[in-house]
Amino acid sequence: MTLIGPAVTHKVTAQGKCEVSAVSFQGLSLTGPNGEPATLAIVDANGNILDMGRDIELAVWETSIGSYREFLRGKGHLRVVTIPGSQKDAK
Repeated sequence: MTLIGPAVTHKVTAQGKCEVSAVSFQGLSLTGPNGEPATLAIVDANGNILDMGRDIELAVWETSIGSYREFLRGKGHLRVVTIPGSQKDAK
């Protein structure tokens, strides 16, 4: 992939404990409070982990990027849905 301009990394630290960062050509990167790699999980209201791992990270990334692209196209009213582990997005 060819980049135009400098690579920009966005970082957010959650309550000083964990860090979520993103680079446009790399996707999400997550670290725990000790600096070791972490992963995303889908947790229900009772605290049960329903799914977790790289597929969830990719789904979150793809959904976020898809929603932002639709917003830029002036279609911000559309919902973007990504099913973790699938190659198709339902819009």
